[in-house]
Amino acid sequence: MSTGRDELVIEAVIAALNEAPPSDIPDADGDAWLQGMPLEAPRIGVVPAKEQNTLPQRRHSQIAHRGLVVSVQCAAPAESVSQARQAIAPMAAHVIASLSHSTLDDLATDIEELERAWEYFKADLIYGVHTIFFQVNYQTARGDLTRKA
Repeated sequence: MSTGRDELVIEAVIAALNEAPPSDIPDADGDAWLQGMPLEAPRIGVVPAKEQNTLPQRRHSQIAHRGLVVSVQCAAPAESVSQARQAIAPMAAHVIASLSHSTLDDLATDIEELERAWEYFKADLIYGVHTIFFQVNYQTARGDLTRKA
């Protein structure tokens, strides 16, 4: 179930990635590339992957610790796998540099890179996809998922 806070996290990740990127890096958006979809140029997509909630340890605590695993997908079409890797490498470096020390304008208590996955698909071209998963931790009021604690 998506909460209002999850949407704020996704929007904040997109904003962080689009804040002064190098000229050869495409703007990030909230859509993932799926196999079979047309892909004419490199792209970065940000989508939620998994929500994690940690209820307060004390029964009367008003703060809930929450986490959202965010999937940042760098995708590029190319003539070969090595060209796809070369096209994706600067995008992945930008994603990691932009998010590794960010608090998303104090929305997150911390962000941790969890894992990376590479995939390649052959159709009219080779499509390379590098997905980087980040755990974005934040706090909310126990009974209000949209209110920052």
